[in-house]
Amino acid sequence: MSEESATPEPDEQQELLDSLDLVRQAQEGELAAYGELFARYYTRVQALVRKRMNPELRGEMESVDLLQEAMLDAIRGFSAFEVRSRPELVGWFARIVENNLRSAARHMHAQKRDRRREVPLEYVSAYMEQSEPH
Repeated sequence: MSEESATPEPDEQQELLDSLDLVRQAQEGELAAYGELFARYYTRVQALVRKRMNPELRGEMESVDLLQEAMLDAIRGFSAFEVRSRPELVGWFARIVENNLRSAARHMHAQKRDRRREVPLEYVSAYMEQSEPH
């Protein structure tokens, strides 16, 4: 990779500077900065969610629900986030999405596991009575 291709284009450089400025403003509590920042990255994060959701999870929940949860988690964790580049910011969003997807999948599997294992007490009692020696 040449140095020229590693250097962001002027428009990309300006977007990065604007994004970094928005991050700093959001970390200072400016609500408008949150809105602008998330509007700017919403489509990218949405694409990540859709790409990473497996069919089983898609059958249980909407991608927009995971997207909104990821954005809320980003707001909650924004004060601790230190961003130096756009790829770091997108990567941070991606990690939040990935963590939320894992959490949703674990929750879904735990619910299924519990339902399949659930046995009415009457069946347990009947089985115990049958297996007792006479």
